[in-house]
Amino acid sequence: MMWLFSLFCLVLLTCCVSKDVKVSCVFRESCVLPCPFTPGTSPLIHWTKEPEDIPVHNYYKNQHQLHFQHESYRDRTTLSDQGIRTGDASLQLHKVNVSDEGKYECYVSTVKPDNVKQSSVNLKVYAPVLEVSLEQQEQQLLCRSEGIYPEPSVVWTPSTEHNTRVTKSEQGLFSVVSSVTLSDSEDKYICNVSTAHSWRRAVLKVKELTYELDIWSSDQDGLYTCLKQTDTESVILRLQVKPQHFTLVEVVCVVLVLFLVILILLVSFFIHHRHKDKRSIDNLKKQLIKKQNMYNELKR
Repeated sequence: MMWLFSLFCLVLLTCCVSKDVKVSCVFRESCVLPCPFTPGTSPLIHWTKEPEDIPVHNYYKNQHQLHFQHESYRDRTTLSDQGIRTGDASLQLHKVNVSDEGKYECYVSTVKPDNVKQSSVNLKVYAPVLEVSLEQQEQQLLCRSEGIYPEPSVVWTPSTEHNTRVTKSEQGLFSVVSSVTLSDSEDKYICNVSTAHSWRRAVLKVKELTYELDIWSSDQDGLYTCLKQTDTESVILRLQVKPQHFTLVEVVCVVLVLFLVILILLVSFFIHHRHKDKRSIDNLKKQLIKKQNMYNELKR
């Protein structure tokens, strides 16, 4: 009889224990750990974190019992009273940390009907790759990204030897700095930072061109940077701008044109004044003749 009772308990336990549920939560956001059960009277609910059996949230005697709640979960857990009445003991975890990652056990028992339910939730935390930046230091190109979880991987295109350093903050988040040596034969570099949940990349395009400036000064010559961003990509375009210098032939032509213009202006000025002087002499002659005629008339 004893072995039959043991077999019955084993079958009952197998029926009442659910398969592990996998949940992914974003760092510093809220997350729901599901735990459905058959509703009944006098529900008793225990949420713990394994394997240390850390008390996360307790509910019994129709009240939330948080006297033994671990301090790391203080003011960060919620069980819905309405959900408990309808058979939902899901735990809402707020401001999720990297340290929250792990396995959680939900134990629920009721009196009427007499029921026991135990389920497990595997919680995975991730902090997405939000930004990737590129910085050029002489012949080195640096790729940076921070606030990432889990540890990211860095891939360069073109594939080349690179030096990558990963550090971890007190919050458990990763920062990465990777560098490559610039080559004269390459005009495009891509740094891709990724995890299983997210990725971003930064692109550096190097292009040298000659740009004609209407009004040029020495401080306009140099390196210009243009940044274009999308949801998953940052493109940095660097342009080497050089002023358009005049050739010797162009300079000679400009000087000749200026000389001809000045010569034409001088000739025009001379001709204009010559005609003006001639008209003045003619007018004077006319006046003298007129006065002579008047004198002759008076003499008669």
